[in-house]
Amino acid sequence: MKISGGGTWELAYTDTSRHSLATGNLNTSAVNWHTLQLKFSQGTVTASVDGAVVSTQSWIASTLPSGMGALLSGFSSVQFDNFSISKNPT
Repeated sequence: MKISGGGTWELAYTDTSRHSLATGNLNTSAVNWHTLQLKFSQGTVTASVDGAVVSTQSWIASTLPSGMGALLSGFSSVQFDNFSISKNPT
């Protein structure tokens, strides 16, 4: 999930090229702290910002390999805090 300084967001994945699944606007600036969450379950990925679901998309498990997580930023100053990856209880 990518959030720009103006508050627009994009849910995307990359394999050999970039694929955008959904886009939207937070109606707030991204310069403030936000809580982002991605949940992968039974063929869907759900993206939440500050506890509110912003997108639920279907996905094909083979396009999103397991065991991968990353924090990325462009050419701007960013901060990350309390990053975690956890398995959902079954």
